[in-house]
Amino acid sequence: MRPSTLLFLAITSLTVATASASDARVFIPVLVSNLNGAGGSVWDTDLWATNTSDQPVVYQIAPCNQAAECQLVNTLSPESTISRGDSPRPTGRWLPLDPAVQLGARLRDRSRNASSAGIEIPLVREADFRADEINLNAIARDPGFRITLRVYGLDAGGDVTVEQFDTNGNLLSAMSVTLAPPAVPGLLTGYAQIALDTAPDTTPIRLRIRPRTSNLRIWALASITNNVTSEVTLVQPWRQ
Repeated sequence: MRPSTLLFLAITSLTVATASASDARVFIPVLVSNLNGAGGSVWDTDLWATNTSDQPVVYQIAPCNQAAECQLVNTLSPESTISRGDSPRPTGRWLPLDPAVQLGARLRDRSRNASSAGIEIPLVREADFRADEINLNAIARDPGFRITLRVYGLDAGGDVTVEQFDTNGNLLSAMSVTLAPPAVPGLLTGYAQIALDTAPDTTPIRLRIRPRTSNLRIWALASITNNVTSEVTLVQPWRQ
């Protein structure tokens, strides 16, 4: 999801990160701040950027409403790492790619900082969005866990089919889901979040998500969260 466009003035000796090409950006699918969840959990995404070069880099990792201030806020010193929060965006955010900058995102439950450092969030490139189908494999259905499926649309809003298969390839269920436009214009054009039912049968299932709307490219992610500990397992598509 692309943040509001900000105008940066050129500064001598600074490398400015841009996202002019379609393949020059990366998507962070779960970007939340102080989000209250089940069982007293409080969720944050820690977003990190490391400048691996020997020169300062202007990189917009932090939101900024005044262009004159943004360079100071978003300048990465050589060989340094900064962490920046964001306003709550459960539907994610796009960030530019820069050869000097390495990104990392980690989801954590602040109410359990003493027992867990969180889980790494996948960083998604546009080439990972697919127009044929997305498969999420080996999703456990234990009643002690809750399962959330998130589906993201790249090109346009539309509908997808979500199917559940057992390990033998038998179709268990199918549903049609609409990807609604996000609340912030100019970001991803479609998003859906679905809570999936668990079952007494704990045999893992496979989820297959396919676009029903032509020219729709999608990406999907499933989270499996323990109802007691809030420990999260992320299931993402096979990257070919």
